[in-house]
Amino acid sequence: MVEALIEQTAMDTLAELAAHVPADQAIVEIGTHHAANLVNMARAAKAGNGAICYGIDPYGHGDIYQGRPHMLARYSSADHQIAQDHIRANHLVRQTQPILKTSTQAAQDWDGPPVALLVIDGEHRHNIVLADYHAWAPHLTPNATIAFDDYGGDYGAQVITAVNQLVTEGHITKPEVVGTRLAVTRLTKALPSDDAGMDTHRGNGAGGSVPRGQQGPAAGGSDSTEGDPADSGHVRADHPADGAVRPGDGIAPQHPDTPA
Repeated sequence: MVEALIEQTAMDTLAELAAHVPADQAIVEIGTHHAANLVNMARAAKAGNGAICYGIDPYGHGDIYQGRPHMLARYSSADHQIAQDHIRANHLVRQTQPILKTSTQAAQDWDGPPVALLVIDGEHRHNIVLADYHAWAPHLTPNATIAFDDYGGDYGAQVITAVNQLVTEGHITKPEVVGTRLAVTRLTKALPSDDAGMDTHRGNGAGGSVPRGQQGPAAGGSDSTEGDPADSGHVRADHPADGAVRPGDGIAPQHPDTPA
């Protein structure tokens, strides 16, 4: 079993969401680490509609950790090999596509399908979380679901401020927190003007709340000023109950630097 730094409850929710992404749309995870959550989502997607899961992670390549040797020591090509082995061991080579680039570079080079589920779990610094979102926003479907891990916890202070800024600026809906630190949001443009959040399931929209029993308390602050980059997790391919957020119910397409 590989190291999973994302909570199991969060992985369960991401698996449910992944299962509902249409085959002609994509699932993208920024910060793949050992591919625990990438495999989690890919297995669910394979059992669901068959969407491909893309894992974005530079694994220390380039100058992303320049001047921060402790990060290079933690995230390296050895982690990439662990991720590849984990994908092969679960027979998901065709269901996944690892991309050895920073988030911004991968977004700039993106020629894949529109993204219906975007999981941002890369570097946890405020400006980089914002950069991850803005780099990928042009590739999102109108009803895309965007999930931010570590919206809370020891490394979450700057993730919280970044997500809250995106909410304040009107890019995304107010997040629902799954477990203790996974923030699940949608694009505000997918909502009618009088919709304040993700409370109501809408016929062919991606609306609705996260599955009952998986919501956590609103995330608080943290003393950390810099978090480590991305993590990942394990699997469940259940379909969400009525009212769950379904990323692929819409149609059509729509970013920075992060490690994993």
